Amino acid sequence: MTLYHHSGGSDPAGRRVDRPVLTLRQAIAGAVILVAITMAVTLAVSDRVEGFWLRFFPGRVALTDADQQQLLQDLMQAPNFERFLSVVHLVRTQYVDPVSVEQILEGAARGVVESTGDPYSTYFTPEEFRDFQIDLTGRYSGIGVVVSEGEDGGVVVQTPFEGSPGATTPFEGAGPDDPVGLQPGDVIISVDGRDVTGESVESVARKIRGPEGTRVTIEVLRQGYEEPLRFVLTRRDIEVPSVQAQMLDGNIGYIRLTQFLPDTPEDFDAALKRLKAEGMRGLIVDVRNNPGGELDAVVRVADRLLPEGPVVHIDYRNGRRQTHTSDPDALGLPLAVLVNQGSASASEILAGAVQDYGAGVLVGEHTFGKGSVQTVWPLDGSVVIRSRGRGTGEGRAGVKLTVARYLTPKERPIEQGKGIQPDVEVSLEKMQWMGDLQRDAQLRKAYELVRQRVAGRQ
Repeated sequence: MTLYHHSGGSDPAGRRVDRPVLTLRQAIAGAVILVAITMAVTLAVSDRVEGFWLRFFPGRVALTDADQQQLLQDLMQAPNFERFLSVVHLVRTQYVDPVSVEQILEGAARGVVESTGDPYSTYFTPEEFRDFQIDLTGRYSGIGVVVSEGEDGGVVVQTPFEGSPGATTPFEGAGPDDPVGLQPGDVIISVDGRDVTGESVESVARKIRGPEGTRVTIEVLRQGYEEPLRFVLTRRDIEVPSVQAQMLDGNIGYIRLTQFLPDTPEDFDAALKRLKAEGMRGLIVDVRNNPGGELDAVVRVADRLLPEGPVVHIDYRNGRRQTHTSDPDALGLPLAVLVNQGSASASEILAGAVQDYGAGVLVGEHTFGKGSVQTVWPLDGSVVIRSRGRGTGEGRAGVKLTVARYLTPKERPIEQGKGIQPDVEVSLEKMQWMGDLQRDAQLRKAYELVRQRVAGRQ
């Protein structure tokens, strides 16, 4: 997704303006609050939501002098403001090691966002923001696997991309009967000899990525193996395939959507066209472990499957509601949608809409439960960042905030942790069986249901 930037309402450096004289206390407070005020954003500046997990505001966060003065005044009048300044003073003067003002401001900025208590609102340092933008484009240099948080903690392999280093490299000492490549469910315990068992998914992903042609060593725990498996992988440029399609027996189409990226609707259309040309009589859409993506992308995909009407309602803080709709053209074939606890955000929009319209049957496990919309703002002010193995460069920090909640066409909310319940509940014994019609119980059940509906139409 493209980042937009324009000059906004703040005064250019060097412009002479009339400002009130600040006391020393106000000056200190202002330095700390400068980070916070960049996050005070009015939602009314935007006419539409361009992304579901994220939408980039077309411009920087800009406040007038009056805005800044009002915010400064509100914060200074808060009963715990003196305590905050005392903490800053103690850290600056008493902590065993020197702490720069820059470090304090970074910590303050992160703390402001974390004070919301919302798990989806985040402050990004410049390095974190650059990595976040990599996730949005679906293009990066690495080993070609999706990683996620495991049910019992830790970072696990979710999906190796076909043909990628992560899918085609055998582990050291592998025998002829051992599977090649990383497998879904593998627990990553070290990267380049460093223990990562207590680190976040984002931290581990950053360690795995790196310049094309360089090597990374990964150790994993795999069910059925007593000792860790060691992979030495050569990184290369990866383009995440968000759409994978094939024809199953009986002319039942199968399309797996791994994310909702900007090019997903076009790729989905191409897959549908190819499967229809091959005589498709029913369709299975698999959004298991799909963490979501762009709102526009999922609405356009849903439009291919649903009759005319709402796809999703989005409710904002100021009471404004926005509704995205589909046109009269629908798939017109028996449909099943596969979901599990890794189906989140945009995936839940698709699943909820299909269920509300009765356009298909949901099979699998309840979805993740993320009924909120995030917006991402880049923050002004470039700093030099250094990233392991990637040289140096300029970067900008960013903020991702929850700005709205969404409802299904029948105005059902998506409750945190509960998600959407499938019409037919089926569990999957092993993640590595996903996509294998013979061993994937969820896929097999969806296949049987679509086959029955195809037979009933004859």
